[in-house]
Amino acid sequence: LDHTFLTLWIFEILTVDKMPTLLSTRKQMPEDSAFAKATTFTKEQYESLWENHPLQGVQRWVTKVEGQIPEDIDGTLLINGPGMLTIGGTLVHIFDGHGLIRLVAIRNGKMYFRTKFVETKVLMEEVKADRVLYRGFGTLKPGGIRHNALDFKPRNVANTSVLHWNNALYANWEGGFPHKLDEKTLETVGMDDLNGVLKPKDTFTAHYRVDPDRNVLVAFGSPQPPSRVMKIYEFDTAMKLLSQKEYTLPIPTFIHDFCLTPNYYVFFLGPMTLSKRGLVKVIAGMSPFNEVASLDKKSESLIVAVPRPHCADPTVKEAKFDSAFGFHMSNAYEDGRKLVLDGCVATDYDLDFDFYRISKMPRTQVVRHIVDLDKLTVEKKVLEDIAVDFPTLHPQLEGKKYRHVAFVGPDRKSLVGSFPFQMLTKHDLETGQKTDWFCGIGRFLGEAIFVPRVGSTAEDDGYYIVPIFDCNTRTFKIAFFDAQHIEKGPIAEADTETLVPFQFHGHWSPKYLGPL
Repeated sequence: LDHTFLTLWIFEILTVDKMPTLLSTRKQMPEDSAFAKATTFTKEQYESLWENHPLQGVQRWVTKVEGQIPEDIDGTLLINGPGMLTIGGTLVHIFDGHGLIRLVAIRNGKMYFRTKFVETKVLMEEVKADRVLYRGFGTLKPGGIRHNALDFKPRNVANTSVLHWNNALYANWEGGFPHKLDEKTLETVGMDDLNGVLKPKDTFTAHYRVDPDRNVLVAFGSPQPPSRVMKIYEFDTAMKLLSQKEYTLPIPTFIHDFCLTPNYYVFFLGPMTLSKRGLVKVIAGMSPFNEVASLDKKSESLIVAVPRPHCADPTVKEAKFDSAFGFHMSNAYEDGRKLVLDGCVATDYDLDFDFYRISKMPRTQVVRHIVDLDKLTVEKKVLEDIAVDFPTLHPQLEGKKYRHVAFVGPDRKSLVGSFPFQMLTKHDLETGQKTDWFCGIGRFLGEAIFVPRVGSTAEDDGYYIVPIFDCNTRTFKIAFFDAQHIEKGPIAEADTETLVPFQFHGHWSPKYLGPL
């Protein structure tokens, strides 16, 4: 710390009001006036989304099924997300909860369900100590400044996404290395550097893409400050590195997702501004990391197209437009000398959002961006004004022109805001038609996954597999929809008879990973 930071640190310590409250960590969900507006759920039902899952996990055949699970579905839905959010009486930020893998294996109309925590170093130490030992994205350790100042040990809880590739599972967390898991037992092998590709300060994306024509895995690693050099990787099916590219980010930004086309890696860069006062509080151990940055509304965003190794034009394309933040991207494709990028974006965004206070959740729109690759201009069109998220489409249309995409989002009549998700909605991008299904009072939806029907030719001929958090029965369910007729409701709804916390991201593997 230089003299300026030291002076500000001392100043903060001497002048901040209610210091014990500021430095304490949460024991329960805070009050939020938004719950009074909710008509489709209660605060108590919402709170059950964050209850801890049993440390030993569960495994069972699912026998409680309404309807009939389609017999032509053969494979495994893999889901990652926090499974433990209360540690030693402290409620951590949802991004800091310990990763829990949910395995849903489906074959011959039957379903097998299994859960297992990713046995990270952080989990093992905190379970043993029964308290929070690592600072996180939105979490401080108990004990105030003395226990948090200058402590920047990474809290790699492997909780954001899961990848099945090269006969192994990878639990991903975008601030560090992935954790490799045994595909049959879900046992944690350990942090993995991907055959030496990842170096000590490298990170590995939570979001990845698979090129359907080349059958290669494409991923990126965000830089660790103060570096701005992002790394982009392509791997073959044996996890052998095919190419690595570096791109220096031109602005301070945070990247969670990206898209892929035959010739480009496509990134949405939202300008972020750092609060000097907030940075001092973070260094001093007075505030968590998420209180440092917010969208810089005075600066421009960029859509960046980084050429892939086989692209004839090696020039990076950077198109500027008005300030916005891109979180989850739907798809991108090339249309002559135009590049089309669709995704969920927000025009008012900061990292201090909080799932426990739904009134603070950012509001997004689905926006189509049409980039002229010669003039480097951006034309925008709003495709959906409701704050939907978690787009899913046919995997063979990754990087190609597409027609159908589905999201989950709040009910269209919701007065609460952008979260929680209670509606599955399918968009026809050619006709503009939107088809919705509401999941019911006291029930919430996780990320939907589209699984094509075997032998299908139509783009939307297949199934949406949708996690349901049913807070009426306090159980986790899996719903199966005919993707062409979601308005009819689920074909089947399978009850795991187990309560699990809310999830982040899922992945469909065509390989069956359940008992034979």
